Amino acid sequence: MAELELAEYDPAWAERFEVEAALIEGAFGEAARQIEHVGSTSVPGLAGKPTVDIAVGVDRLDVVSLYVGPMTTGGFVYQPDEDRPWERRFVKGDRFPREVIVHVVEWQGRKWHDFIRFRDALRQDQSLAAEYENLKRHLLARGRWYRGVDKQDLIDKVLAG
Repeated sequence: MAELELAEYDPAWAERFEVEAALIEGAFGEAARQIEHVGSTSVPGLAGKPTVDIAVGVDRLDVVSLYVGPMTTGGFVYQPDEDRPWERRFVKGDRFPREVIVHVVEWQGRKWHDFIRFRDALRQDQSLAAEYENLKRHLLARGRWYRGVDKQDLIDKVLAG
């Protein structure tokens, strides 16, 4: 497992998103209604795990299996997760943290809107972004990588507002 520390914001994360988004668009074609850079690496100035999170909006999750082959050709590994029925996930990178995580969700569905609204809130409110970064630093100081569930209270507060 990688050392427990946050990476300072790196503008190369936005460039990496563009490269990966092109691969995803090539794999999904028109089935990918929208592809968005989400997560900490999508927020200029915000430190985080150096994992580029990408949300891909599709009309129906039950067709994602059709795109596993093309995504594999693009270097992604499909990671089915029965605990997350609202998304299908692809990853890139052999080590933790992953280099890229692709979250395929229903376009214009609740999870889609949650990804976009939380990202936009962090981009627009520097004090909120600082609070989020401080939470992640606090969790890491406890000696372990944080997960989405560790941040859920803050995320819920932002999405409720």
